[in-house]
Amino acid sequence: MANKIIKINGLCRSGNHGIIFWILSNISKVENVCPECYASKDKKVCFLNNVTRIKNNINSNSYEIILKSYEDVFIKDCFYIVRDFLNLISSRYKKFGTKLGTNSLYITNIDEIIKIWKKMVLSDNKIIYNIWLKDKNYRDEIAEMLKVPNINDKTEYVSNIGEGSSFIGLKKDEISNYENRYKNANLPSDIINKILSDKELMEYNKNYFDIDIEKEITS
Repeated sequence: MANKIIKINGLCRSGNHGIIFWILSNISKVENVCPECYASKDKKVCFLNNVTRIKNNINSNSYEIILKSYEDVFIKDCFYIVRDFLNLISSRYKKFGTKLGTNSLYITNIDEIIKIWKKMVLSDNKIIYNIWLKDKNYRDEIAEMLKVPNINDKTEYVSNIGEGSSFIGLKKDEISNYENRYKNANLPSDIINKILSDKELMEYNKNYFDIDIEKEITS
């Protein structure tokens, strides 16, 4: 049987699993069948989490659709989940502290995070998390791009992968709060200065997310 492969790529703390489980809900009901693996009993879909960094103990070849996710690495020919940089880095700092990653599975160098983020935001196949959260029409467009009908537009599910939100865990928050995480992160001066010194980074945030980083973090 020929499998359909959907590859999802994003930096850690970009809302990856919220979008992934929304995609899965539009294919079939899945359950956790082994660590980092979710699959449907009807064999329609199998989700393998973070495949470049975590071993997945399941034979996925018998499923119609195999959804693979990749984190903290840039993989070609994927759909790229991109969150605005200010809230992304605030979420990573809140979760991991100054290392910005918990262990060797994650990038801990902010320059590398910026480099990959820029590649993703300039990709044609990007999914902008901030818009996905708020706009049903945009979610319909993304579903069409993925060739998955948006018949179950469920965005409220919070996955326990990664222990949910860096700020409130497995609770579901108000949508507006996901775009204001930076207000509660208390970013250190070295991270703030790194962001402010990168004019290209700030330009992309303004163009794609309508966020004036300099205004937000210096006001």
